[in-house]
Amino acid sequence: MISLNLNHLFLKKHFNNKQKVSITEFSEILKKDKTIDSEYWINNINDLLYALETKNHVVLNVVKGTIQSITILL
Repeated sequence: MISLNLNHLFLKKHFNNKQKVSITEFSEILKKDKTIDSEYWINNINDLLYALETKNHVVLNVVKGTIQSITILL
């Protein structure tokens, strides 16, 4: 499993502060990263994103229960 600190390092490596991405774009970058267990997190992407939101690493735009976009906070 991946710690939230490592998640923050992942975000800093791949994104800019206040960058807005779709869940598809986020998933594609996650799949390409070799330093984390991306297969596990792709299957649990919503859990990962909600955990990052609780740590103020991302802001999620949720419409009718579906994540529409992700704003990265570094």
